[in-house]
Amino acid sequence: MEPVSVASSGSTDKPKSKLDSLSREELLVFVKKQALALRNLKDDAKRWKEGKDEICKGQTVFVDRDCQTEDFIHCDQSETTSEGVSQLEVLKSQLAMRTLDLEASRMELCSLKSELDRLSQPQPEDRQNALLRMEIDEYRQSIKKLQGDIRQLGDLCAEKSEQLKLVDENRQNLLEEMQRCKESKSALEKRCEQLQQDNSRLNEQLRKVEEELKLSHETFAQFRQDCHTEKLRLTEELGSSHSTLETANSHIKDLKYKVADLEREREQLQAELCSVTGEFEAYKVRSQAVLKQKNLTNSPQWIEHETQERELLEDQLHVAQKRLAELSHSYDCSLVQIKELSETGTETKERLESTMRKAEVVENALRRKLEHFSKQSVEAVRTLEQKLQEANDQLERTKRDLQDQLRMKDENHAAEKAILERKLQNCQSTMPIYGPSEQVDGSTNAELPVNKKSAELNGASNATICSRCGDESSSLKQPLFIQVGSAAEKYHRTNGHLLPLEDLLERGSGDLPTQSPSMSVSDAYEEHRIRVQHLTELLYEAELTGSRLTEQNRVLKEEIRRLTRNEERQRHLSNAEYLKNVVLKFVNPKFHDARLSLLPVLTTMLSLSKEEAAELEKIAASDGTASSSSFSSPWYGYLQRWSGGFS
Repeated sequence: MEPVSVASSGSTDKPKSKLDSLSREELLVFVKKQALALRNLKDDAKRWKEGKDEICKGQTVFVDRDCQTEDFIHCDQSETTSEGVSQLEVLKSQLAMRTLDLEASRMELCSLKSELDRLSQPQPEDRQNALLRMEIDEYRQSIKKLQGDIRQLGDLCAEKSEQLKLVDENRQNLLEEMQRCKESKSALEKRCEQLQQDNSRLNEQLRKVEEELKLSHETFAQFRQDCHTEKLRLTEELGSSHSTLETANSHIKDLKYKVADLEREREQLQAELCSVTGEFEAYKVRSQAVLKQKNLTNSPQWIEHETQERELLEDQLHVAQKRLAELSHSYDCSLVQIKELSETGTETKERLESTMRKAEVVENALRRKLEHFSKQSVEAVRTLEQKLQEANDQLERTKRDLQDQLRMKDENHAAEKAILERKLQNCQSTMPIYGPSEQVDGSTNAELPVNKKSAELNGASNATICSRCGDESSSLKQPLFIQVGSAAEKYHRTNGHLLPLEDLLERGSGDLPTQSPSMSVSDAYEEHRIRVQHLTELLYEAELTGSRLTEQNRVLKEEIRRLTRNEERQRHLSNAEYLKNVVLKFVNPKFHDARLSLLPVLTTMLSLSKEEAAELEKIAASDGTASSSSFSSPWYGYLQRWSGGFS
């Protein structure tokens, strides 16, 4: 009881707040609202963190990208830098507002905690107070969790502030990088246009071939569609005829059942007629006897009784005759219907036979068309092979010409480089005496950027070569020389763009730009070095494209050979019995050199390649001394690989 008194005295000393005037339900509602507000703040901070992480990731990926794709990405994002700056300002303002909200929520939570501590003191109350204490304990735990979340949010705010600083630094670096990349944008765009034109010229023949293949595929698809429609029409006709035949058969069965019923009724009526005639004969006998007695007695009662019996018998006889006439008429009608149905059944059978004959004729015609189209496809494949061979020959010729021209240009550039180096040495030896220290310092300062730029160019060339080796398919679509930089602009300040490979190859030593009196020897040396670097990178590109085209040519040739071998195997499948006998003789040879003698036959019928034939010959030669019935020999494992078919 002492803690209770202390808590009560402490509560009386403190000033009353608005929470003291609230009831238990209102206090619970207030705590729930505060928890919901904190949860919303936490979700907003999490979303803000995810958005900032995405921005940082995008910027770091943008910085680390390859040199060839950076220019295009910089150009695309140069339009969105202003939006990024405005977003950063908005995020900073939101962060400040969130920190203020967090401080306010901390203060409110402290007040709530003190109030809950006051309410949670043990007092001699009933069961409702015990339940209230349990709820207060639960809310205390939730408040502890919320305090931990608030601490996490504070740490998160500190991290985000650091990240904002890093983002600002990255943004400044990106702006500088974009400024540098804008300078080489025009030259790269012109180079891209030239490469696209070259690519379009190279793909012209391929497009023509694809159009021819597309036409052949369309004709074949049309033929297949016509065959399918004809087949559907015939199947519909057959189905309709079968349905009519089934209905006719069912109707005939019903009529047969009706005829059987009529015959049974006819027999019953005949039996009744016989019984009636017998009764009539008995009546005649009785009537004669009665007449005799009448003549003897002449009583009127017997006369009346006789007339009544006669009328009844006459009525029964009349009804039986009518019933017999009706049954005979229905019997005749059923016979006529059966005859008509039999005639319709024969007609439907004839129609079915005629439709089947027509279907066979159409099927034969379609098969002939299919054979014709298969022959046309084979001829088209042959023409495509010829065109591909011509294109490969032309590619080889152009490749040899380019290599010869590049070799000559390399020799010319080496000679020019040696001449320029001698000129540079002569200039350094003939410097004035009155300013050697200043000129030497100037020369060293002039040579250091050259070395630095050369190292940068070498690193950039290595990076571009590695990127081309990793992705050869994009080498014709992306810009090639990004790191040449301001030195390339210095050399082509009159033209404003890098020269393509054809212009550089056509230019001779006499076409070099004339040096102005203000241009120094180091600038001329740097220009020639950049030109040599440009030529070497173009040579690397040409070699890579040549190797890629040769690899594609090799793959296409292998595919064509495989298809031709498959067609030859399909032709030999008609003589499968002979092939089976040859394989059995190869598996179980009767004499020593049987397998070697069967090798040409197997090579011809299976259309084996040179490697496969050599492997089979090696297996047959190595297994010549082994027993013919052993299945553990190497050739048995070789034959197992052909179990899936001749593909």
